Amino acid sequence: MVFRLANRLSHTALGRKIKRNPFVFFGIPFLLTMGLAPYGLQHLTQVRYDIHDSKVRMLEKKEELGIDKKAAPVNVQEIYWNLTHKKDMDDWDFVRVPRPKDSGEE
Repeated sequence: MVFRLANRLSHTALGRKIKRNPFVFFGIPFLLTMGLAPYGLQHLTQVRYDIHDSKVRMLEKKEELGIDKKAAPVNVQEIYWNLTHKKDMDDWDFVRVPRPKDSGEE
């Protein structure tokens, strides 16, 4: 369709100027697309964030209902103390594991 219009315009003085300068057929539509695309895509991105917010709200409702009350409270200091003060940390023996037969050494 654009090429038919270009052929019709090529017979006039304005058409010859447009044909010499392809910015009218390629540059202006490109710039309009780049300028107007964010406004068109704004709706799609808004839908994405609305869906994410609804999922977050669902999680907040579950927390309000107390679904995760079975979990015990976590105390980091207590866990650290239990891991660092185990009595069997020094009670171990070094045991050498035999190498596999296909290790490459003879």
